[in-house]
Amino acid sequence: MTKVVHISTSDTGGAGLAAYRLHKALLSQGVESRMLVAYKYFKEDEIVEAHPSSRLLYQPSKSRIARKIEKRLRVRGRHLTRAEEVQQKLNALHEQCPGVFFTSCVTPYDLAAHPLVQQADVIHLHWVQDFLNFDDFFERVNKPIVWTLHDLNPMFGGFHHVRLRNAYYEAFRKLEDEFYGLKKKALAGKKNISVVAISSQMHRMIATHEFFADKRIFDIFNSVDSEKFRLFDRQAVRSILGLPAQSKVLVFVNKDLNDSQKGLPLLVDALAALNGKDLMLVCVGEGILPQHEGVEIRRFLPVNDPIWLSQLYSAADVLVLPSYQEGFCQTPLEAMCCGTPVVMTPVSGSDDLIRDFNGKRCDDFAVVSLAKGISSALERQYDRERIREDVVARFGVETIVKSYLQMYQQVLADDNRK
Repeated sequence: MTKVVHISTSDTGGAGLAAYRLHKALLSQGVESRMLVAYKYFKEDEIVEAHPSSRLLYQPSKSRIARKIEKRLRVRGRHLTRAEEVQQKLNALHEQCPGVFFTSCVTPYDLAAHPLVQQADVIHLHWVQDFLNFDDFFERVNKPIVWTLHDLNPMFGGFHHVRLRNAYYEAFRKLEDEFYGLKKKALAGKKNISVVAISSQMHRMIATHEFFADKRIFDIFNSVDSEKFRLFDRQAVRSILGLPAQSKVLVFVNKDLNDSQKGLPLLVDALAALNGKDLMLVCVGEGILPQHEGVEIRRFLPVNDPIWLSQLYSAADVLVLPSYQEGFCQTPLEAMCCGTPVVMTPVSGSDDLIRDFNGKRCDDFAVVSLAKGISSALERQYDRERIREDVVARFGVETIVKSYLQMYQQVLADDNRK
């Protein structure tokens, strides 16, 4: 029986949930799957929460006098462990530039020595920032490693978004360049690493990047659980949720409504440009809602309940995803599973997902383009059953897990031939 360990900073969040869904699907197929995380949400025994390693943590001296000297040195930023030194630099940068998403590839976790890694046949990496220690992990692990790239961070140093990197590179230059060089050294010449691209656009970026140009790339999309996300009668769920029966309802879903990369202000400006009556925007998330005269906005707090989300998606005329960057966003899959068409900016994954019969892919990231896409989608009638059938056929769990099983077999066979 193949043993797979999934390494993910968390088992929740977009990438964490994608890893969790794959883990559960593999278990159902008889694979001995485990998850190794820094932050555990689900209670299953197969998900193990790792802890920082004593090997990488500060070990105080036994001498009382030496400990006092060390304490003074540490207060002054000296006598720190490698991870502490990096974290201290990061803290200073975050104070200087609050809200900039920048993570570390130097951590106090010794995952290479963890029993789950030692016992596994395949090591499957997911979103591993602030968890995987690049200083020595790839050097010490010689088993087949599969890495599903959920965003652009593996191709940067500490940044995750192109727009943020362009805006804040000078402020973060020293640490960004240090992390980039560390990743380049860690990945160079490692033939046991295979990369999963979750969209066509991601494949093109990975194939031309110096970290991964010599790595094998597999194209496997994210999956959607069609049993949990399903279609409800639109008018019935609008009554349940207290939404107007006759209005055109648009839905925006993101836990942090103020995440600058998710584009909520862009969406509000696009709706204002439409000047349409009987339009309602329903936002699901936490944060401050942007205000614009003439745009009616209703807000629900995030709910981790697929039945409630299915009702909300089913109640909507359109789900709108106005992001500036995505790997392969999950919410469009969930909405389509509920028969709801999607309007998207041309982010990664949009060209794989959007078809004429299930929504609109905008030409660019401008307000005019988004308004045009929304208007076009609202003017036509969509076959909700067809939308659901298509997304289940292409992105259902059974389809995606089959692709991963074939990939595991291939990387294991190649490893045995070495």
